Amino acid sequence: MHGALRKLAVTVGEKEPDAFRWEVVELLPDGTWDVVEAGRRRLQSYQLAMAEGLLALQNLVPDLDLGPREPVQEAEGKARAPGKVFGFGFGLPKYGHRDDG
Repeated sequence: MHGALRKLAVTVGEKEPDAFRWEVVELLPDGTWDVVEAGRRRLQSYQLAMAEGLLALQNLVPDLDLGPREPVQEAEGKARAPGKVFGFGFGLPKYGHRDDG
């Protein structure tokens, strides 16, 4: 059983020229946006700020196959362990092992 999918987004602002900062925001039920996490340093380009923001968003999601979910209490306490993922669900390569025994 999984909780509802959270409505998260990455946004980039520029309060000063060439001073970009990213934020991960969440759409709340009342239609307002709440800042979940924000970059602490100024970046020189939109591209760098967006890339860092996307990495921050990815780090907030324990299982990229399921996406960001609201927490739920499991009846038997059997939560799915997050898999080894990289790059928004592009999993790590699986290598077969040859048994020469």
